[in-house]
Amino acid sequence: MDAPAVNSRLKADPALEMSQRLPQALEDYLRYHRIQGSTEATVKFYAKELRLFLNDLDPACQAVADLNSRHVLNHLAAMKERELKPRSIRTRCQAIKTWLNWCVEWNLIESSPAAKIKAPKVPRTRKPFISEKQFSALLELCPLNTFAGARRQAMLWMMATTGIRRNEMWMLEKKDLDWDASTIREIHGKGQKERKIPFDRRCQLAMLRYIQQRSDTLDWLWVTEEGVRLGYDGIWKDLRRIADRAGVALQDTCHIFRRTFAANAVRQNIPRPYVKAVAGWSTMQMLDLYVEAMEAEEGAIEAFREFKPFRK
Repeated sequence: MDAPAVNSRLKADPALEMSQRLPQALEDYLRYHRIQGSTEATVKFYAKELRLFLNDLDPACQAVADLNSRHVLNHLAAMKERELKPRSIRTRCQAIKTWLNWCVEWNLIESSPAAKIKAPKVPRTRKPFISEKQFSALLELCPLNTFAGARRQAMLWMMATTGIRRNEMWMLEKKDLDWDASTIREIHGKGQKERKIPFDRRCQLAMLRYIQQRSDTLDWLWVTEEGVRLGYDGIWKDLRRIADRAGVALQDTCHIFRRTFAANAVRQNIPRPYVKAVAGWSTMQMLDLYVEAMEAEEGAIEAFREFKPFRK
């Protein structure tokens, strides 16, 4: 979805320097991100979040210097009134604060009007994992003698055995599968970081069955039965269909596999730095969260199976 255009009612005063006008300051910020090598997804994220903020401003607010803390607070309050999720409000707040900090660095304003505004807290919610039983139920709904079934099995095995992100998986081409080295190569993750991912026998067999079903000449790895590249949302929608039939809750289809992969890898004594490298994280923070969540959920339940409320 394209970012909304900045509201036409924010017509800048001709006396203002171009760089000080809000729409121009935003465009300069997006251009800066592109020059710095940010991914297009990052640029689109800031474009969408910040244009929504600018469109909520009073028409009299035309320059960056016109902004004050009340503008930011009013916008966040309006989001809450529209019953947006706390995570969405926090994300918008962080985007605004980051942009205004950049405006300070580039001397468009002396200080950020959002400096003292803290991003709203997000309630900690249970992050689900996928069990072996649930995974088997999904596979049963993917007959290998059909194109869709073979493709779905290939997707499921790749996510379960590699922890790959959806965007990374969608961007793969057939040449990225190194069959001899048993790796998926040249993965471009967040921040354009490159890495290789182990490509085990189960995933290889599933991929081979899927590729044998194809008759097209496209380089993209994921295609439809008609020989057209599968859309970005196609992976999510395709797997949601079989998940609904299997009675498996997949609110965030790909990420549930990523969480499960990472937590189980650590619990099977694979060194954390190795898991971090394969998953493409720059810090241990997310890995630690996933492992902690799985231990709290599964480890605790297992530990209490022999619990006796009154020890003799």
